[in-house]
Amino acid sequence: SNLGCICRFHHKIKHMPGWTCTQDTEGTFTWTSPTGEIFTVRPPPANGEEPPEFGAPDQALETPPF
Repeated sequence: SNLGCICRFHHKIKHMPGWTCTQDTEGTFTWTSPTGEIFTVRPPPANGEEPPEFGAPDQALETPPF
């Protein structure tokens, strides 16, 4: 119940002073930074579908004024 697959980079962060990481029964990781910021990372859905990717906003919506 305490096993979670994280990369080497995040494993190192987990052991740095001030960082904490918890995992609930659904597999969601909750990271807390030394400054108190909270980051939540959820696993992909159980039905095999990948969550939507987050990318750059649609360029057609707004063009920078330069």
